[in-house]
Amino acid sequence: MTCRGMSPLTPGAERVVQRCRLTTSTFAIASDHWPALLLTALIEDESLASATLRNAGITLQRLHDSALADILSVLPPLVSHETPQLSELMPSASGVLPDDPDSLIRIIDTARAMTRQLSSDGLISSELLLLAIASNSTVIQRSLERLGISVDDLRSRMFQIERIDPEPLPVDEPLSTSVADTERDVLPEASAAATAPTAAVPLPLNQADSIYRVLDACLNRAREGLRVLEDYCRFFCPRGELLSELKSLRHDLCSAEQLTSLGDLLQRRLAARDTLGDAGTALTHPHEQTRTHAETIPIANLRRVQESLRSLEEFGKLISAEFAAVMKQLRYRTYVIEEPLLSGTGKNNARSMRLQRSQLYVLITESQCTLPWKDVVQQALAGGADILQLREKHCSDREVLQRAAWIRDACTEANALFILNDRADLSGAAAADGLHVGQDELPPHQARGILAPGTLLGLSTHSSQQLRDAVDAKVDYLGVGPVFPSETKQFSSFAGLEFVRAAAAECPIPWFAIGGISTNNLPQLLAAGCQRIAVTAAITATDHPRHAARDLKDQLPLLAAEQPGTNP
Repeated sequence: MTCRGMSPLTPGAERVVQRCRLTTSTFAIASDHWPALLLTALIEDESLASATLRNAGITLQRLHDSALADILSVLPPLVSHETPQLSELMPSASGVLPDDPDSLIRIIDTARAMTRQLSSDGLISSELLLLAIASNSTVIQRSLERLGISVDDLRSRMFQIERIDPEPLPVDEPLSTSVADTERDVLPEASAAATAPTAAVPLPLNQADSIYRVLDACLNRAREGLRVLEDYCRFFCPRGELLSELKSLRHDLCSAEQLTSLGDLLQRRLAARDTLGDAGTALTHPHEQTRTHAETIPIANLRRVQESLRSLEEFGKLISAEFAAVMKQLRYRTYVIEEPLLSGTGKNNARSMRLQRSQLYVLITESQCTLPWKDVVQQALAGGADILQLREKHCSDREVLQRAAWIRDACTEANALFILNDRADLSGAAAADGLHVGQDELPPHQARGILAPGTLLGLSTHSSQQLRDAVDAKVDYLGVGPVFPSETKQFSSFAGLEFVRAAAAECPIPWFAIGGISTNNLPQLLAAGCQRIAVTAAITATDHPRHAARDLKDQLPLLAAEQPGTNP
């Protein structure tokens, strides 16, 4: 039931389809019942499509009282959103799988055709999936119409205003955040939601102020971060289309505060604001006080915006489904601009941004794998590995390139980085995201002369002096160790936890502790200041690499948003 490839569906739409697939793998249903099953999954999901249906009064209970009653009565219960197997299902490059029923294939084909008119990124969103479901089922059309909404109504609610890219912003144009200014750049999803008010959800009195304080802090932080990005793009890497999109993002964020289901959000969050009593205003880190160069600014602020939008989405669900859905859409839009925004900042490109977020680095050597190495790769990625390194010292060049191509494709699907060990001469042919070298291998400055622009470079270090030399050589990340005795590599001496403490205190770039790390000794590393680790046997030598990776990843603390290039 799996198929490799990048899905043409957004994560929300993919989740709905996969949930239905997993349900029908246990309970066989007729092909013509699939539209109703998909509609049920959409209503239960959290997306703009489900919010639009709820705003129109379309609930599962009302559908059970409609012309769909007979079909819904024979449908099996959908598997839970938290079903572990959902994360193991691989998406299809075409959006459909060989054993999909004809009705699902027609729906995907219809949605794909709609993307040409209604989607700016070419992806099938939950909104397009909903329109395609209704368009392919006369029973669903009639049921929705009897409940007060037609296919055209759905389309106008979800895509009410056609998106127009603004002209490049003149340097001397004031950047206003007023409501009047934002109305002309309003986000389609936000406008659609605003036309369909819902009753406010009553909040417990002891929680209301706290929720509005969270929204207040995150809205301020996201808006401020976007303004910093605008200024950077305006004066450091002038690009009209990026500047326009950043301005549009900020205006759409302001417009979302005007959703009718929120009531007077501005007044409520101002009334709840308690700046003097906020413990977070007194917390800081030394790295927040300095910036070594201008290129660190977009990285730090883009992360600040994305994390703020995530909090707005989660806490926003407590007061408005429409608001939460809009925050989700805004967050996805920041992912789209990440690469073009950072690609012009020297080595701090999209790969570097992903490196900053990476915490679990897994080295793949076939001789150290209990399972077939391809299974280990897939399971490690499914368990949360952020970076995979192919480390094969005894394979032919042809074999290295074949394995590299396979691992690279798997990493691309999982949004992970692929690193090649040692072979700078093969890194370009392997299309690797980066190269890793040791102290006895190619020196960093010579490796840079071979690598393609934007390729990451990592270096193993075993002492504080080697660490300082590596930073001066401007590598992108470091291996710090060996910390403990290893099952995969023999060492005559160990840098140990003392070196880890030194790296935590002085290293200004990402670094990964390495050497004999396991779930048993990981707490010692964390206490020494480590936040990123590189492992081999702890994952590859187990019978369940996915679970082993997840156990390690879950123990690692979240990286601080204010430390763009550090492992504090």
